[in-house]
Amino acid sequence: MAGILRKGLLVAMIMIILVGGTGYSAPRQDKQLYDAVLGKLPKDDRAPDMYISVIAPTGKHGWYNTPVSFLVKSWDSGSGVAREEVSIGGGTWYKKSLTIRKDGKYIVYGKAVDRAGNASVTWVKVNIDMTPPEAKLTIPEPNGYKGWYVGSVPVTLTGSDLLSGVFETNFLIEGNSMATNISPWDAQEAFNDEMVRDYQQIIKGENVTVDFAHASMVESGIYHITGYVEDIAGNRTLIDHTAMLDLVPPDVEIHSPKKFFGAISLEGSLLDYDSGVKNLYVDTGSGWQTVKFTSEGNWAADWSTDDLKDGKYLIKAKVVDTAGNQSFAYYTAIVLNNIWPFFAFSGVLISLAVIASYDPRRKAWQEFGLTLAKVAHMEKNAIILKKDLK
Repeated sequence: MAGILRKGLLVAMIMIILVGGTGYSAPRQDKQLYDAVLGKLPKDDRAPDMYISVIAPTGKHGWYNTPVSFLVKSWDSGSGVAREEVSIGGGTWYKKSLTIRKDGKYIVYGKAVDRAGNASVTWVKVNIDMTPPEAKLTIPEPNGYKGWYVGSVPVTLTGSDLLSGVFETNFLIEGNSMATNISPWDAQEAFNDEMVRDYQQIIKGENVTVDFAHASMVESGIYHITGYVEDIAGNRTLIDHTAMLDLVPPDVEIHSPKKFFGAISLEGSLLDYDSGVKNLYVDTGSGWQTVKFTSEGNWAADWSTDDLKDGKYLIKAKVVDTAGNQSFAYYTAIVLNNIWPFFAFSGVLISLAVIASYDPRRKAWQEFGLTLAKVAHMEKNAIILKKDLK
C-alpha cells in the first residue's frame, strides 16, 4: 500500500513539473517520460542502418587483383547496435570484418543486430583475380650453330587465363641489321616506331584473337622480342627473348697466283657481315686443310707443286660462318714445272742466237749457247745450234 502511495506522489510531481507555469506539455513527450518512469521502454521495431565498407576495385573492369578487406558499419537510433557480423556466402559469420586473400568470385554478406533483436542484412559481389595469365612464346630451336638461326623464324604468343580471362596479347620484334655500322647517336634512337632507319627492323605481332598473335623474322639481324599477355583483371605476364638470324652465307674468293711452278702462294679474301667467319678450308687436291685468315679478311696458303705434272689443277676454298652457313670458291690453276724451263731457256738461246748473228764473236756465242743447251738437256736446241755453227 505504501509503495502505491509513493508511486502516485511521484507521478503527481512529474505532472506538476511538466505543466509548469505554462499549463501545456507535448502529449508524446509526456507519454515517453511517463512510460520511462513506470519502467516501460519505447518499442523498437526498426532494424539498424548499415553498409559494407570495401575499397574500389584495384584492377580493371571491376576486378580486384589484390587481397580485399570488408568492414561492416552500422548505426541504430532506437535500442542501439548490439553486434556486427560479416560472412562469405552466408556460411561462417565473423565479427565485424574479414579479408579475402584467394582468387575467386564471392558474395560477401554483412549483418547488424540491435538490442531489440532487429537485424539488417546486406551483401556485395566481388571478383578477385590476383594470378597473372599464362604467356607462351613459341619459337623454334636454332637450326644453326652457337644459337644462330640460318632460316626465317616464325614467332607466336599465346595467352590463357582460367578466371577473369585474357584481355589482350601483344608483342613487338625490334632488330638491327649487322651489315650497317650504327653510330652512337643512332643507337640512342635505335627503335623508333615513327621513323624506321635503314638498319632497323621493327615487326609488330599480328593479333588473330585476343589470346593469340604471330609474326615472322625473315632477314638477318639480332632481334629483341618483348610483349605481354594481360587478363581482364589487369594482371600482366611479360615475355622477353633474343633471336640471332644469319641468312646470308659468307663470301670467299681465290685470287690468281703470281707464279705457276714450284712453291705457289695461294691468296684470297673472305667476308661475312652477320655472325662472322669461323673457319676457312682450302683443298689443292689432297683434301681440305684449315687455313688461317686475318681480321681484315685476307688469307694465304702455300702450295708445293714440285712433284706435280704440268697441267690444270682445281683449287677449292670453303668458308663457314659462326651460324653454320657455307660457301665455296673454285679456281683452275695451271702448273708449268717442266715446260716453263723449256720456254725460259728457249728464250735465252734465241736471244743469244740473235746477238751472235750481229756480233763479231759469233762463233764464241754459238759455242756458249750449245753448252747451255746441253746443260739444260735441250737436244733439239743443241742440234739447231750445231747446224748454225756449220
